[in-house]
Amino acid sequence: MKGDTGAVGAIGPQGLKGDTGATGVTGPQGLQGVQGLKGDIGPIGPQGLKGDTGATGASGLQGVQGPIGPQGLQGLPGSADAWSLTGTAGTTPGVNFIGTTDNKPLELRANNMMALKLTPSQWGASVVIGGLFSSTILTIFLLPVLYDWLLGEKQSALVLDGVSLRE
Repeated sequence: MKGDTGAVGAIGPQGLKGDTGATGVTGPQGLQGVQGLKGDIGPIGPQGLKGDTGATGASGLQGVQGPIGPQGLQGLPGSADAWSLTGTAGTTPGVNFIGTTDNKPLELRANNMMALKLTPSQWGASVVIGGLFSSTILTIFLLPVLYDWLLGEKQSALVLDGVSLRE
C-alpha cells in the first residue's frame, strides 16, 4: 500500500537552455502603420525635344503714318525754273518765255512728229506748221521793218511762202 503524499519541496535551480524548436505557422497580417516622412526631391531630368512651330498669329493693326521727311535735293540746273504742265503763275513778259536762247530752232511735236517749228534767220523768225519742209503745209516768214517813221513804232511784214494744202 501506498502512504500519504508529503509536502511540496522548494523549486530547484533553472536548467540549461535547450535547442530551438521548429518555426511555427505565420500569424495573420497586422494593421498598416502610419505614413512616413516625405523624402528629398530627386535630380532634374534631361530637357525634352523641341516641339512643332505653332500657327501664324493674326496681323496687327496698321501703325500711324510717320512724319514727313526732309525736302529733297535741288534737281538739275534750270529744273526750279521749269514751266508747269498745269500752268505757271507769276511770270513776267520779256523775262519769262518758252523758247531757246541760242540760234537754234524750237520744235513742238505731237506723236514725236514736228507739228510747229520756229526758226530764227537773218530775215527774222520763220514759222513752219505741219512738218518737215518736204511735207510742210504752211511756212510764214516775219520780216522786221526798221521803223515806221509815221507811227514811230517797230513794224513787221508778213510773207507767206510754200502755201499748199495736203491730204
